[in-house]
Amino acid sequence: MAYDNSTGTFLLFSIGNGSATPGNCTQRAAPSVGAADPAAAGIITLSHSSSANGPWVTLSTPALSGRPGKWDAFVTNPSVHVFDNGTVLMAYRGGWSPWHVGLAVAPSWRGPYVRVSDEPAFPIQNEDPGLFVDQRGNFHMLTHYFG
Repeated sequence: MAYDNSTGTFLLFSIGNGSATPGNCTQRAAPSVGAADPAAAGIITLSHSSSANGPWVTLSTPALSGRPGKWDAFVTNPSVHVFDNGTVLMAYRGGWSPWHVGLAVAPSWRGPYVRVSDEPAFPIQNEDPGLFVDQRGNFHMLTHYFG
């Protein structure tokens, strides 16, 4: 969960669109990324509320969608930082083995979210980014590295 101080809005970034429950969570095969299966289409959705207790409203379009044929055809595991002016920085996992981390920015939580680069943020395989800012204002990102 994130909070936008500039608008007083709580933000909940999620993976998929919640339209289906997985039938078998033990399968190790890559999920379908086809348009016929939107819950597994590798999208990041955003819900917002004026209270952490809700009610929550989900935006009608994904905050970020996968790009077919690119390294991030499947996007998941968002981590965000909301700046004081409302600008949002999002780190996300792209791809399906190998995994990489990408970055996107938006002028506000409403979007549009635009990728910083067409390439992954790091040349090495990693996933599950966690963004945070320390007390001095320095940005950090922790990831799961595959060495």
